[in-house]
Amino acid sequence: MDDIIYNVIFTVLPPLVIGVFDQQKNVFFMKTTFWLCLGNALYHSLILFTFTVILFWGDLKQATGLDSGHWFWGAMLYLAVLLTVLGKTALVSDLWTKYTVAAISGLFVFTMLFLPLYTVVAPAIEFSTEHYELVPRLWTDAAFYFVLTLVPIVCLTRDFIWKYLEGDENNGMDRVAIAGGVSRDCKRLHRCGKRLNAPRVGAAMRENGIGR
Repeated sequence: MDDIIYNVIFTVLPPLVIGVFDQQKNVFFMKTTFWLCLGNALYHSLILFTFTVILFWGDLKQATGLDSGHWFWGAMLYLAVLLTVLGKTALVSDLWTKYTVAAISGLFVFTMLFLPLYTVVAPAIEFSTEHYELVPRLWTDAAFYFVLTLVPIVCLTRDFIWKYLEGDENNGMDRVAIAGGVSRDCKRLHRCGKRLNAPRVGAAMRENGIGR
């Protein structure tokens, strides 16, 4: 049941918002892009799983002396995955609206508010009893904040570098395209001015270096 809640509710808004408000041309979506994205997702999964398994190897002891347990590990891992998903969503979003901000940042806030409510209400009705008092144990443990801070950053560092390099390349192409468009428009205006025999227009264009 927890897996269903996580997969359906906690991660559905970011791709939905991107699909509605950040539509891109089909030139960016090719078979190669699909397989690269799939490989990148596996890369993130490998880092998330391997790092936390090593950290919790032998059942990590908490400051209270209790064993952390697999429910503690699973809840923390889910939150780390969620932060990675939201971070990746932010990196691939080219158009930011209030809905994008609400879907990305608001979803994590909603999760952090929903989790303590769920761990109180669900065990009270004899459902997900293993989550009883899980949140106090999570939020008072340094390992929880260590994983949520470090692991998503490690996962997304390569993506951030790629986004930065890709942005520089695209900006250069955009500048070339804009310059080419302006040049063509200026030539059209110059030819139009000659055909209309408009000395004032021609003089103004020459003063601004157009058509020389």
